[in-house]
Amino acid sequence: MITETKFGCRDTVDSMIVVYPRTETAIGIKVVDLCLNQNEFDFYDNSLIDFGSFNDQWLIDGQTYDDKGALTNINFKDTGYHMVRLTTKTDYGCTDTIFDSVYVAMEPKAILVVTDSNQCLGYNEFTLECQSVAFGTNSLTSRSNWKFEDGTTAYAKIVPGKSFSASGKFWTRLIAETTLGCLDSTEVTLEVFEDPDATITPDNAVQCFTGNSFDFTTKNVWTNTSIGINQDWDFGDGTNKKSVASQPDEVFNKTYASAGSYLVTHIVTSAQGCADTATTNVDVVSSPAADFTMNKDTACF
Repeated sequence: MITETKFGCRDTVDSMIVVYPRTETAIGIKVVDLCLNQNEFDFYDNSLIDFGSFNDQWLIDGQTYDDKGALTNINFKDTGYHMVRLTTKTDYGCTDTIFDSVYVAMEPKAILVVTDSNQCLGYNEFTLECQSVAFGTNSLTSRSNWKFEDGTTAYAKIVPGKSFSASGKFWTRLIAETTLGCLDSTEVTLEVFEDPDATITPDNAVQCFTGNSFDFTTKNVWTNTSIGINQDWDFGDGTNKKSVASQPDEVFNKTYASAGSYLVTHIVTSAQGCADTATTNVDVVSSPAADFTMNKDTACF
């Protein structure tokens, strides 16, 4: 600086000014998982400075972290947007602050509806429906994801006729997914009841009236001894018989009071409501009547 009086007298003074750099503060974010139950984020200080050094301070959800550089495995307790602030300060006291935010999404709720979870093997067709819901501004993907214990899958909102080829208990799982990739799942157990076997075999389907005696043999009517059964016989002549027992190769005997053709019906019903019906035809034919006449009852030798 130069000063001068009106008489032309002058004086000069010099001074040096130094401008120190400020950091170019930058935040790097890695989203490991944005869904609430497993949410995890990594934050990185990507700030730069022309020369000198700097310290940083993070402010995340009210919690401060000094001189960490990088913050990993950070998680949040609720959904929505969460503010992240990074402040840098150089060794000459120059500061800079930058803000960013991350979003934590709510998982959906998987809801599985089945009309009848217990059915008989012979005609089992389960109707399953996805009624899953998403929350807030989240939305579900356009397809439902079904997995079944028999190894099959389905992707429709409604599965109208799922069947199993054997009796037993089978888990069924529904997986709900949002467009942000958040998941929830639920399972139910579907049970397929064993069907009884009403097959009958007559020992001889055609017999003479005299001495007729039909033996009807059942083959493995029921193998589950812990579940009761009812057997109903209709022998086609207006008579019937009931039984609540079942033994392998069980024999039921019937004698008819008159000749004719008869339709024999055997119905087996388990206590679980599963049934099977078998029929067979038997014939009782008239026995001949032996008779003869003679022209006289004595004769010479």
